[in-house]
Amino acid sequence: MKETRFSVFPACVAFGALFVQVFLVPPLSMASSCGDLAANTVRNLNSLSQTTSLPRPNCTPPKPSPEERIHSLIQEAICAKNIEPTAEVVIGDAEGVWMDYRSRPKDRRLFDLASITKPVATAASVMKLVDDGKLKLSDRLGAIFAKYGIKGFEKSQITISDLLRHRSGLDEIDAKLLKSTLPSPPGGLKQSRNEIARSGLEKLGAKSSPLPRKTPLYRDSNYFVLGEIVQLVSGMPLQEYATTYVFKPAGMTSTRFAKSSREVADPLAKALHGQSGHAGLFSTGQDMAKFAQMILNGGKTLESATVLSSRQVQEMTTSLPSDERRRFIDAERMGGIEKARTEMHAGGFDMNPSILRGAGCSLKSFGHSGSTGTSILIDPEKKVYVVLLSQTLRDGAPSRMNALRKAIATEGMALVEARKAAQACAQAEAQTQAAKAPEKRVNSFTQWVNESFEASGKASESSRAGH
Repeated sequence: MKETRFSVFPACVAFGALFVQVFLVPPLSMASSCGDLAANTVRNLNSLSQTTSLPRPNCTPPKPSPEERIHSLIQEAICAKNIEPTAEVVIGDAEGVWMDYRSRPKDRRLFDLASITKPVATAASVMKLVDDGKLKLSDRLGAIFAKYGIKGFEKSQITISDLLRHRSGLDEIDAKLLKSTLPSPPGGLKQSRNEIARSGLEKLGAKSSPLPRKTPLYRDSNYFVLGEIVQLVSGMPLQEYATTYVFKPAGMTSTRFAKSSREVADPLAKALHGQSGHAGLFSTGQDMAKFAQMILNGGKTLESATVLSSRQVQEMTTSLPSDERRRFIDAERMGGIEKARTEMHAGGFDMNPSILRGAGCSLKSFGHSGSTGTSILIDPEKKVYVVLLSQTLRDGAPSRMNALRKAIATEGMALVEARKAAQACAQAEAQTQAAKAPEKRVNSFTQWVNESFEASGKASESSRAGH
């Protein structure tokens, strides 16, 4: 994966430290750990808007920069004990990562993605099976489960597409239902994960409507069922299939499912030994960036390896026309499209993620959130993605987490504008240099940035030598 990084010279670091001390450090009444975390300043930020030596006055970056505001937002959430001290924010486009911010730069933990498992592992695996001709989006559950002797779905007209788009009409499933599906085995032996899942499937099918819904209704049961279908059709557990056919081809080398029930937060995933189609996946910001880049590139990686066909990526990221019409009707009633709460689900992503979109996000942006404090937002119009990975500490207060998600997305879009402005400045500088000295031309944006930083570094060293 191509990754743009810029070194921050001592003078810039000193400026960042002064800024944090004056503006970002929490009050002394906060826990001392908050001060320690804030003291990290912005040393691990690597985006262009940290530059302090742009050549023209009108090219001066905003202060505080989007990166500094992201740092402030994360530190405030940590000090308010809304999230754990370790968090990561990754922002980039189809060609690479612009910023990888970690509140603790040396902490390289994997984050529990919770419901982001749905698009990243399960939906992508289903689409891969469709690409390979082993599954059709129009396949009905009654026909699928009959092949494998699973009862309860004999009359079901629900299709794979209905499950992906949360239009199945299946009842919700929970850990209690799974635990009550089988009698206690003789001799106190522990039930296997597959035994629990199969019995849960049959009970879910027997108690649910056999007909799909006309409108979406988000439920974990849809992706629990899809995860079991991936295993039945492929002959491989979901975690093995997704790793082999999605994660490895996409370069997501750190992404994996939970190794035990103790590792996950989701109760239903716990009952399934940490592995389910709706939750149980763990990953990093860099790996999530690679997945987002693959989606933005129509199913291909930066190295042009094909993970999914462009047709299936479109299926994952396109809502139905009927849902679009419903959203516009809701918008008229609510007083604006941004206030519409209509559920709109493509074959994996939420197409109307009002809890994720910040200022500057286009209405074409889509994404998914996780109950643990994670989210991914992809804007195909702006060609940018914003990933937030954290761990919530306040149960029952999703509004705080949603406010943080929207604020991070807002700064992500501000970073887009700062990048565009810097590119315009680079082009203007290149034209000026070409006019003054035709033999010395700035051939690229990256070259201009590197030369600017080199000049800044030499000036800083000269200043220190003078003292």
